Amino acid sequence: SLTAQSAPSAATTVPADVRHLALGHQLTDWFLAGKMDSIVARMPDDIKEKSGGAAGLHDTRAQLTQRAGEEATILEEKMTRRKGLAQYWRSAMYTEFPQEPLVLRWLFDDSSRVVGFGLGPLGQTPAPDQ
Repeated sequence: SLTAQSAPSAATTVPADVRHLALGHQLTDWFLAGKMDSIVARMPDDIKEKSGGAAGLHDTRAQLTQRAGEEATILEEKMTRRKGLAQYWRSAMYTEFPQEPLVLRWLFDDSSRVVGFGLGPLGQTPAPDQ
């Protein structure tokens, strides 16, 4: 005989790293498109203040564009950990910075809030946890 089984909810079936990978991808798209309010909405108040909020992110985006151009080729997107926190890592080549990939990083707390951000050349990127 057939017995009905309830399907588990999506939240319990999708591992945190998969959710964070999708979230990191979305945050990066917002960052590159200048949609900083959407990013800041995911930050706790202390991180908003420390990062300079939307204005600070806009400044970082302007510096990126001025120094490295636009994202040309995504080389890798992955999840790592840094100081025990989930860290999204996107490595890409930029139009005006052919020397090495630039790595954009988002750090998440256990509630999937953005608690850190980093951007720089691969050779200067802090190593993930071992």
